[in-house]
Amino acid sequence: TKSKDHAFATLLSPEAGYYEEPERLSFFDMVRFVKSIGAVPVLAHPFLNLPEEELEVLLPLAKAEGLVGMECYYSEYDDVTTKKSLSLADKYGLKYSGGSDFHGSPKPGLWPGTLCADGDTPGEGELTVVGRG
Repeated sequence: TKSKDHAFATLLSPEAGYYEEPERLSFFDMVRFVKSIGAVPVLAHPFLNLPEEELEVLLPLAKAEGLVGMECYYSEYDDVTTKKSLSLADKYGLKYSGGSDFHGSPKPGLWPGTLCADGDTPGEGELTVVGRG
């Protein structure tokens, strides 16, 4: 049997000729779209993709477009990154969110509902649940 990874490495790879790049909304268009359908736009685990300097530029612009929250508690964040996330969310008036990033197969030590790398969960009142997913 061929695995999912094998399919992506062969047939669905850009080099195979069958892959088509999907159309994607820009970040700001996505924030506006999410707001337009009555949902709550939250920036997921921003420190996995952006350095702090870029977040300092992005967050005020995103807030102006309707961003409501930022994932501050994330299963792969250490204490330092969590504190940076909370500080940035406070600075720009964003609600905190958190998640385990559990998508089916457990990562070692990660199970649904685990919000922090150390297994702790935030204290009552520290976390605003802004959606499910």
